Amino acid sequence: MLPQDIPVDVVGEVVAWTKSRHPVYDTPITLGPTSTVGEALALLTKRAHGIVVVVEGRGPDGFTPVGVVTDGQCQGVDRFTQLSEVMTREPLTVPAGTDLTKIFDVLSGERVSAAPVVEGDRLVGVITRKGALRSSLYTPAVNAEGHLLTSAAVGINGDVAGKAGALLAAGVDVLVVDTAHGHQEKAIEALRAVRSVAGSVPVVAGNVVTAEGTRDLIEAGADVVKVGVGPGAMCTTRMMTGVGRPQFSAVEECAAAARGLGKHVWADGGVRHPATSPSRWPPAQPTSWSARGSPAPTSRPTTSTTTGRAGSTRRASAWPPRARSRHGRRPSRASSGRAPGCSRRASRRPGCTWTRPARASRT
Repeated sequence: MLPQDIPVDVVGEVVAWTKSRHPVYDTPITLGPTSTVGEALALLTKRAHGIVVVVEGRGPDGFTPVGVVTDGQCQGVDRFTQLSEVMTREPLTVPAGTDLTKIFDVLSGERVSAAPVVEGDRLVGVITRKGALRSSLYTPAVNAEGHLLTSAAVGINGDVAGKAGALLAAGVDVLVVDTAHGHQEKAIEALRAVRSVAGSVPVVAGNVVTAEGTRDLIEAGADVVKVGVGPGAMCTTRMMTGVGRPQFSAVEECAAAARGLGKHVWADGGVRHPATSPSRWPPAQPTSWSARGSPAPTSRPTTSTTTGRAGSTRRASAWPPRARSRHGRRPSRASSGRAPGCSRRASRRPGCTWTRPARASRT
């Protein structure tokens, strides 16, 4: 997203920097041999690959890697210790252009999570085992020049068309008209203004949760509609205000409307809390909840035929029998929870043996 207070020239610098990155290799963190452990620790969290490449020189061929430092090598030493004293010298390097499958096998065999990528002696990036696997499965989204695609979002206030034109001049590949509730007149007017200057550049608009909202945004010029109000990991709109709609049913309805008009949707957010659970589950529940055990049935299960010890059959219920009270009445399951003499752990498992404690004899 592009907050309205960010100058367009700053956005242009970020877009240019992003497009200059390699589409597969990660951007390295580089420090000199005389840099300190404290400097390395301050930078290690800035990249997911988790290594600092110690480099020397800056000639026409760029930096030359001479060592690698990880977080583990920085522990237990003084923060002013120079990296030359803790780094791994002559580290494993990967020649640029090496097959990704081979990179994964080599890193796994050497038990290394990441390694510098070099072209001759020049550092060009960092590759990780996970990155090699991911890049072998998914093709990076690049433009005709092989640069990474970028997008920027504008709100619905101010000179929307002017901001969109400036972003296009900065090299943005996709424009996003973004607001929390996209099914309103002001959002539709802003979308039309962006569409008028976008030309062939794709335009994304949202957010909506209904088929009607999807159709209105597409008719106003959207190529892709963002679906979801309050389902994001950083958004508490639904839980705090009750505004929004269960995400699965919203995506299902909006996708059907967009498909009928030859357009597409983006599902914005996911299912992280019970409050964001969908109103209609598909046959297979695509969440981690289904791996935590079956949900409690709302009614008594039906009986089934099972085979006894001697091969005979009997009718058995999935629920364990409830013990009767002294007066012959069955205690309610809500009040008792388990029969006398049955342990709490066993009472939770269908099919456990419920026993009545022996009555003390009178003397």
